[in-house]
Amino acid sequence: SSDLLAEAQKLLDHSAPALAGAPPEYRADYHQTQAEVYRDQAMWAKAEVHFVEAASLYRSLDQLNQAAQVFAYLAVVASFEGGWEKAAQYTGSALDLWRQLAAFEHYQPTTTAIAADDENADGMSHFFAPGDNRRKNLMRARDSFRAACGMAPDNFWYYRSEEHTSEL
Repeated sequence: SSDLLAEAQKLLDHSAPALAGAPPEYRADYHQTQAEVYRDQAMWAKAEVHFVEAASLYRSLDQLNQAAQVFAYLAVVASFEGGWEKAAQYTGSALDLWRQLAAFEHYQPTTTAIAADDENADGMSHFFAPGDNRRKNLMRARDSFRAACGMAPDNFWYYRSEEHTSEL
């Protein structure tokens, strides 16, 4: 087991410099993996530093499930260090994210939201439609985008779509 951990650490050390400018999802995975290697060696403080960085990156990427899992790992690390208050805080952070995920799981769009999505999808179809009559397609797209905006006035993205046809 210690040979495997040493090999894993060698690979992590080798890959770390290449990840400096990498996309955040790669850096998050690196930090989580590094934290797990430290955790498996009972190097609690080092594990915590990397788990905290991974959780931050996952949250910034809206990868709530990954972030919640990392907060749960942080709670375990804190408990091994005897940091009961930290363990409770990390557990609370994981719980908050799991509650958000549960709310997403039960989301049911209204019939108006579904109709607005359909109008927006129709607008996209017209906007990207091939053919000789580009202006006619753009006008149809604009009409669909405007209809979507009227049905769901709080949806920022429908307005962004409509802006692409506003010069007609």
